[in-house]
Amino acid sequence: MPISPKEAREKRRASCTTEYLMHVEKIDAELAEGGRTISVEGMSTPCQEAIAEAYREAGWDVTYVPDWRDGDYFQFAERA
Repeated sequence: MPISPKEAREKRRASCTTEYLMHVEKIDAELAEGGRTISVEGMSTPCQEAIAEAYREAGWDVTYVPDWRDGDYFQFAERA
Protein backbone atom coordinates (compact mmCIF):
# COMPACT_ATOMS: atom_id res chain seq x y z
CA MET A 1 0.00 0.00 0.00
CA PRO A 2 1.42 3.42 -0.90
CA ILE A 3 2.59 5.64 1.93
CA SER A 4 0.98 9.06 2.36
CA PRO A 5 3.03 12.24 2.76
CA LYS A 6 1.92 12.46 6.40
CA GLU A 7 3.02 8.87 7.09
CA ALA A 8 6.36 9.54 5.42
CA ARG A 9 6.95 12.60 7.64
CA GLU A 10 6.04 10.62 10.75
CA LYS A 11 8.46 7.81 9.81
CA ARG A 12 11.29 10.32 9.22
CA ARG A 13 10.66 11.94 12.59
CA ALA A 14 10.48 8.57 14.35
CA SER A 15 13.80 7.49 12.82
CA CYS A 16 15.65 10.34 14.54
CA THR A 17 13.62 10.95 17.71
CA THR A 18 16.46 11.71 20.15
CA GLU A 19 18.44 13.77 17.65
CA TYR A 20 15.25 15.54 16.52
CA LEU A 21 14.26 16.55 20.05
CA MET A 22 17.76 17.77 20.89
CA HIS A 23 17.95 20.02 17.82
CA VAL A 24 14.36 21.30 18.08
CA GLU A 25 14.95 22.35 21.69
CA LYS A 26 18.03 24.36 20.64
CA ILE A 27 16.30 25.88 17.60
CA ASP A 28 13.21 26.86 19.60
CA ALA A 29 15.35 28.62 22.21
CA GLU A 30 17.30 30.56 19.58
CA LEU A 31 14.17 31.52 17.63
CA ALA A 32 12.54 32.75 20.85
CA GLU A 33 15.55 35.03 21.40
CA GLY A 34 15.26 36.46 17.88
CA GLY A 35 17.88 34.36 16.14
CA ARG A 36 17.20 33.51 12.52
CA THR A 37 20.44 31.78 11.48
CA ILE A 38 20.98 28.72 13.64
CA SER A 39 24.00 26.45 13.36
CA VAL A 40 23.60 22.70 13.68
CA GLU A 41 26.30 20.07 13.86
CA GLY A 42 26.24 16.40 13.03
CA MET A 43 22.64 16.30 11.88
CA SER A 44 21.57 13.29 9.85
CA THR A 45 19.74 13.87 6.57
CA PRO A 46 16.45 12.30 7.76
CA CYS A 47 16.50 14.52 10.85
CA GLN A 48 17.36 17.64 8.84
CA GLU A 49 14.41 16.97 6.53
CA ALA A 50 12.04 16.24 9.43
CA ILE A 51 13.03 19.43 11.27
CA ALA A 52 12.70 21.60 8.17
CA GLU A 53 9.26 20.13 7.45
CA ALA A 54 8.09 20.61 11.05
CA TYR A 55 9.07 24.29 11.08
CA ARG A 56 7.49 24.85 7.67
CA GLU A 57 4.26 23.36 9.04
CA ALA A 58 4.57 25.76 11.98
CA GLY A 59 4.71 28.77 9.63
CA TRP A 60 8.40 29.37 8.96
CA ASP A 61 10.27 29.57 5.68
CA VAL A 62 13.24 27.29 6.32
CA THR A 63 16.42 26.78 4.34
CA TYR A 64 19.06 24.22 5.31
CA VAL A 65 22.54 25.31 4.25
CA PRO A 66 25.35 22.74 4.30
CA ASP A 67 28.65 24.53 4.89
CA TRP A 68 31.65 22.25 5.27
CA ARG A 69 33.92 25.15 6.22
CA ASP A 70 31.96 27.01 8.91
CA GLY A 71 29.35 24.39 9.82
CA ASP A 72 25.84 23.63 8.60
CA TYR A 73 22.97 25.90 9.54
CA PHE A 74 19.28 26.59 9.14
CA GLN A 75 18.05 29.98 7.95
CA PHE A 76 14.57 30.92 9.23
CA ALA A 77 12.23 33.66 8.01
CA GLU A 78 8.74 34.48 9.19
CA ARG A 79 6.03 34.00 6.62
CA ALA A 80 3.96 37.06 5.88
